Amino acid sequence: MAKPALNFSKLSIGGRILRIRQIVIATTGNSVYVTPSPTLASITTAVNQLEADQLALKNGGPLATKTRNVQSKVVMSLMNSFAAYVMVTSGGDAIKIGSTTLDIVQPPTYAGVAGQVVGLRGVTGNFPGTVILKWKSMRGMKYYYIQKSADGLTGWASQGEPVTMATVIITGLVSETASFYRVAAGNVVGLGPNSDPVRVVAK
Repeated sequence: MAKPALNFSKLSIGGRILRIRQIVIATTGNSVYVTPSPTLASITTAVNQLEADQLALKNGGPLATKTRNVQSKVVMSLMNSFAAYVMVTSGGDAIKIGSTTLDIVQPPTYAGVAGQVVGLRGVTGNFPGTVILKWKSMRGMKYYYIQKSADGLTGWASQGEPVTMATVIITGLVSETASFYRVAAGNVVGLGPNSDPVRVVAK
């Protein structure tokens, strides 16, 4: 699902004014956005006032700067609300978002396959036939894949669906029986190497 982005942080006040006016022009009469919220008229009025306050800085003092800064916050608040409206109305469709000339939030990229999971440890669960596994969370990982083996060398089998958190409770085990577990992390590129296995006894 695509998300709209303002990307105003590196623009000057003048640059923001021009950018917002482009967005207003592109959204005016746009069949996707029939009832913009905030209205395009209110955004235009706020931007016009910001431009006037910016021009007033040439002959003004600290008060003029404060007035301009307050109006700049008003405009940004309106545009943040507008971006939220576009997100909801577009349903996350990149083409529909792009029709307003708003940018698209770019997903994070990764240099390669995920690294090895470290810090894996296991403890006996709180209920019969359970164990609890925990490991160090890895930034940017989409999921973790858990496997179990009777001897830690062969017969590795997946344990349910991949999880997104760095902890999991394994159920349905034979009480007071030891097994070995390992975890691999996955990102947009693929699955990384398995962690070192740990031996855990089920409750």
